[in-house]
Amino acid sequence: MKRYWKLISVVLVIVLGIGIHYYQSATAASNNPQFSINKISGSSDEGNNIKVFGEISTTEGYHENLYIDEEETVYQKEISYLEDLNGMFFTPELKRLQNDYRNFMRGKDLRPVQFFEDETYIAYMTTDMVFSGENFGPSKTTFRGEVLDKQTNTVVDIYESMPNQNVYDYAFVEDVQMINGDLKVVVRQSKRVVDGDQYSEEIHVYTFDTDSQMLINDETLVSETNGQDILSDFDDIDYQEYLLIQKSNEEVTDSSESTKESNSELIAYNFESSKLIELPISKEQLKYNTIIIDGSKVYMFKIAKDSLETFVYSIDEGKLMPTKTLKINGLEVSSNPIIKIENNKLYVINTKKDRETEASIVVTDLRTWKPLYEGAIKNENLSQYQEDYTLHLNSLYID
Repeated sequence: MKRYWKLISVVLVIVLGIGIHYYQSATAASNNPQFSINKISGSSDEGNNIKVFGEISTTEGYHENLYIDEEETVYQKEISYLEDLNGMFFTPELKRLQNDYRNFMRGKDLRPVQFFEDETYIAYMTTDMVFSGENFGPSKTTFRGEVLDKQTNTVVDIYESMPNQNVYDYAFVEDVQMINGDLKVVVRQSKRVVDGDQYSEEIHVYTFDTDSQMLINDETLVSETNGQDILSDFDDIDYQEYLLIQKSNEEVTDSSESTKESNSELIAYNFESSKLIELPISKEQLKYNTIIIDGSKVYMFKIAKDSLETFVYSIDEGKLMPTKTLKINGLEVSSNPIIKIENNKLYVINTKKDRETEASIVVTDLRTWKPLYEGAIKNENLSQYQEDYTLHLNSLYID
């Protein structure tokens, strides 16, 4: 009997300890600043589905992750261990896939770029790299993917070795698309140049036939020593018509070779036709703060005082649209706002808030360029919370 009492005592101590931990965490978090998204003008419906993620820091050295919506602030310490383990701070799309397709999602990396979803399929791809310690890069790299057919609930497994794998130092998946039943995977790779002092970075598109489960094509889109940026939305798992790439080259401007000038170039890859298109966009426009592709339109944003200049290039029409200027209170030339396009709407959010400032949120209809909503992130308990703090926002999701 004594043995059972000892076991019961141990269990009670553990349960009590966990309860005290979460009570203290919740109490500490409740004393932190409480934020909400408050409407200033426009339709409340446009603000109801906005959720922003970020980090708060104080002068006392406190740091904590959180998210804010129209109703509440949720600190990471307030959520349970199980919620945290299941991805409280993952994108809403991945959380939905976890809830609806638990078996398929089990054991997968939770990076949105590695997933694709439409009405018929959910696809996933990763690269397994094995390092032996004898080489700079992996000794073996293998594609490991799965495609779920929603109608039949069947899963196709793909397990293929990467071509020419011995020459690459790494290979990371950057996008996944299903095109006419084939799986197309965008991969960023790096290999050492012959002299050993430089690296060449490449962007490949690998095509897998889901019937035979085999790799059927390998396209090299870009191979540059100066690198390049993929400008697609890394949180979007839906079908994308184009992949947008900004190449960064350097031109020598005098004979001493000490003065160099950046010479960017914008190219678009059409997933359906497998064609690369060079976009006739000027060097000055390529220096703008943010470039986003949505469908077949490329949006270029230039930040100014209390305004955002927007230039739009239509790939399908092959022309630049008229310039639009949006009023965004609180923007500075040095600002780094979150800019997101979803459902023909442009979302712009100032990323910094402290006791003196309120981070603005503006939603604009891209079909009419008329404002739909203006709001601000406000501190709801400023009078109770006296410590100086800074809130840095890093991502925006639309539920």
